[in-house]
Amino acid sequence: FSGEFEATQRAFADIKRVMVIALLAIYMILAATFRSYAQPVVVMSVVAFSYIGVILGMFIMDYPISMFVLFGMVGLLGIVVNDSIVLIDFVNRERESGSDLESAVRIASAHRFRPILLTTVTTIAGLLPMAIGLSGGSKVFGPFAAAIVFGLAVASALTLFVVPALYLTLEDLQRWISRQRRSSAKADLDVTPGPEVA
Repeated sequence: FSGEFEATQRAFADIKRVMVIALLAIYMILAATFRSYAQPVVVMSVVAFSYIGVILGMFIMDYPISMFVLFGMVGLLGIVVNDSIVLIDFVNRERESGSDLESAVRIASAHRFRPILLTTVTTIAGLLPMAIGLSGGSKVFGPFAAAIVFGLAVASALTLFVVPALYLTLEDLQRWISRQRRSSAKADLDVTPGPEVA
């Protein structure tokens, strides 16, 4: 029993390391794509939402948090950010075409609603029979599929509401910081004494 327990503990530690590496890799790719250090944080916020869904799904389906659930959570890292990427990319393109911030967010949310909904529904429909055990329950694939189904459902629902709000909050914060810097620089110029007149 002790040998099996140690092997399980090592597997959990490995999964945690893989999860951290995956998050860093996703962040670097997004930072390079969006040419921003802040926007990837907004995109990746859906990861936290998806994990709320995983915990809720495990409670509803009465599955324990096992190694296979953690595998599903690692898989979710790459799946759930897709909807967020599509939404933020559309907002950025709308702003480049001349739309103001709030209009760009509204237009992107309206235009991306159907694609986000369709991709989520089709993925969930494909995995739901396995998650609820229609063809016979599985202690391996049932929790794995349930983690993805519930995590994706919650993350996609919140993507349409929370991600635009976070995007607007980020822009407001960046404007406030730039105003503070300008006012600080102006105050420094006003305090700097001029050349002495003999």
